[in-house]
Amino acid sequence: MFKLNLDKAYKLEQFHLDWGIDHIKKRVREQKVDFMFEVENTYYCELIRSTKDSVIDKSLRTFLIGKPSDLRKAHEQLPNFFKDCLHINKITPSIHQTINFKSNYKLIGARSLSTGKEIETEVAKVISRMHKIFDYKYFVSTQAQKRNLLIDDINAVKTENWSAYQLAYHLSNRACCYCNKQFTLTINNKTGKLRPQLDHFYPQSKYPFFSLSMYNLIPSCSSCNSSSKGDMDTLDKQYGNTILHPFEDELPKNITFSLAKNKDFYIKLSNGNLEVSDFSIEMKNLESCSKSKLAVEKFNINEQYKLHREEICDALNNSIFYNKMAMKNVAKLLNIKGVKVEAAAREFSSIQLQKNIANDPKQRVLGKLMNDVLKEEFSNLLK
Repeated sequence: MFKLNLDKAYKLEQFHLDWGIDHIKKRVREQKVDFMFEVENTYYCELIRSTKDSVIDKSLRTFLIGKPSDLRKAHEQLPNFFKDCLHINKITPSIHQTINFKSNYKLIGARSLSTGKEIETEVAKVISRMHKIFDYKYFVSTQAQKRNLLIDDINAVKTENWSAYQLAYHLSNRACCYCNKQFTLTINNKTGKLRPQLDHFYPQSKYPFFSLSMYNLIPSCSSCNSSSKGDMDTLDKQYGNTILHPFEDELPKNITFSLAKNKDFYIKLSNGNLEVSDFSIEMKNLESCSKSKLAVEKFNINEQYKLHREEICDALNNSIFYNKMAMKNVAKLLNIKGVKVEAAAREFSSIQLQKNIANDPKQRVLGKLMNDVLKEEFSNLLK
């Protein structure tokens, strides 16, 4: 829903790249197997031998710090062998697919594949090797955390200190960029640790080569990452995104939260007893952006935000009714009467509403909801 700060991300690229290249090459060398497909072996051998000027190293750089558009292009250009393996891993291969796979790809070693079951078994091993090489589990592991207390000064961070905690900490996004209703803070010290989950925008089950891609790791709350989005395939058949990408897209400005009010809404608000039953929360202009619409549906934004009407009640009652009462008390002390009191109360309430509007709502929990509603009511006060 919200775009992450790219300026902060740019400063982290070299740390992620240096750590990633060393780690991936180390993992490739550890893959000691009796049988490996020729094309797979060739590809991984080139990874080990790669230098900064080689074509394969450019691919490795893309896998680690490529922007979302680079990742989409990299997947499109990935050797067919890996794409075929990922496809077969999802289905039981047909006889036709089995014959094609056997004829196109050869195992290094004496034996050959003869049945669909054997192919499925070997393909599963290929997928397993992908995940071991592009080793996200280590990036977020306890082993990585223990040697990695947070370093405030980004210039003091070293390659060997790099891990999920440093990444999340230095991206420093306070609220989940998907739902904007949960904190995504990072702590890692001698007394305890806490960090947001890192959602794989392009899920690692379908795109294992992107498991360590910095711009594929989205700091998010557990509800959005695990419960809502899960394993959703966000890449369409034309190699475009199906929902907004937090490192690439901003929620269109015309999509806003608004209140659908009952007829007694303003009467009750003026008396300071506005209740959750007096209005509902809706999103305007959602149909104007298909990616936004699908994201709202996938993350259950409408259903979740129904549960936050209490916060709206408090914000409006506090900003309007209590300021109105305070202004009347001041007017009474100053012996001001009539229309001037009402005008002053409206002015005082409008000032308070403006003060509560956040400069950067994406960094405040429920920031967009509050900003949109308060701006709407500020406009109504001026009518």
